[in-house]
Amino acid sequence: MPLACATVASAAYDVTVSDDWAATERLWRPLMEAGVPTPFQDGAWLRTWYATLGTRPGTRPLLVTVRDTETGRIAAALPWAMAREGGLRVVGFADGGITDYNAALLGPAAPADPAAWSRLAAAVRAALPPADLLRLTKLAGPVAAWPGAAPMALNGNLIRIDGPWEAFHRGLERTFRKELERSGRVFARHDGAAFRRILDPAEAGPVLTALEGLQRARIADLGLPYILDDPAVARHYRTLVERGLGDGGVVLTALTAGAEVVGALLGLRSGEHYAMVRLAAAGGPWRNASPGRLLIARTLEHLHGQGVRTFDFTIGDYDYKRRFGVVSVPLTTVLSPLSPRGLPSWGADRARRLAKRQAWIVALRRRLKGGRRVAGAPAKGAKV
Repeated sequence: MPLACATVASAAYDVTVSDDWAATERLWRPLMEAGVPTPFQDGAWLRTWYATLGTRPGTRPLLVTVRDTETGRIAAALPWAMAREGGLRVVGFADGGITDYNAALLGPAAPADPAAWSRLAAAVRAALPPADLLRLTKLAGPVAAWPGAAPMALNGNLIRIDGPWEAFHRGLERTFRKELERSGRVFARHDGAAFRRILDPAEAGPVLTALEGLQRARIADLGLPYILDDPAVARHYRTLVERGLGDGGVVLTALTAGAEVVGALLGLRSGEHYAMVRLAAAGGPWRNASPGRLLIARTLEHLHGQGVRTFDFTIGDYDYKRRFGVVSVPLTTVLSPLSPRGLPSWGADRARRLAKRQAWIVALRRRLKGGRRVAGAPAKGAKV
């Protein structure tokens, strides 16, 4: 049944659920302008997501606006969607496997304590259309305290640079700092070697094509799953770049040598917060220059000069992130049945979580993994 706009009132909150992004974006714009939890909640990302992945067959936008009943002020806005998964109707954030952090846009009446979040969650649940399962993953910010939230194996990775760039560079571990400096010298020896910020949409297309090709080859070499060739996902990134370069919300940087793209990095910027989204670099003869790490360093230095202070390496535990000095940010996840059909999935998830707490099972899993990455990291390996 088509969803236009439905409102349900509770004792504490009025909840409106809509599927009209254009109208909802106008309503949510003041919240975005007041400051978003991460760039994945800004208009550039969400507008593109709902125009691409949000239009796939079986996917239905659920744009949830929660207001304080007494004052009418917005408490929270939830960019959600409902998708069909194995016959189940699953409600969650606008993600599709490519959003690194999921969070609520908070309004002036935002919940201030766990009890308030519980009341808000109950009101939202009562307002949802018929569904089977609520799955909220990679929760960041205050929404990470959603009732029933549990820690995830994945985590965010942030750097805050308030002082001069030179002080940050000098503060890096000495060996790593010297490696970066050497990489810069090796790269500079190549004809036409340059670091570039891509601002022209016409020029951005070939750079994004090169990024896709480099990334595809790298993931194939690692034997990891690769989802970014899905037509809707590929269209999402293309549309994101086409629409977002002009206002600075989308940042595309590259290392080039003449006409060759040696490395490319796609990121999002919201105010002083920059988040890396997709990174790829050439191997083979370029490996000696470590172009991926060099491109990150050059991009951070450039954006620091443009006023960025929070640099987000997003999810996934990789050695290069630790060497840049990231601080780990915990994330949470929620799985809750919304109908009897959702109970088996919820029960299986609870059984898996209980098994992880058994010491002998944990030890056996570690032995079987033989040092492989934690579950969930391979999908991120397809991005940054």
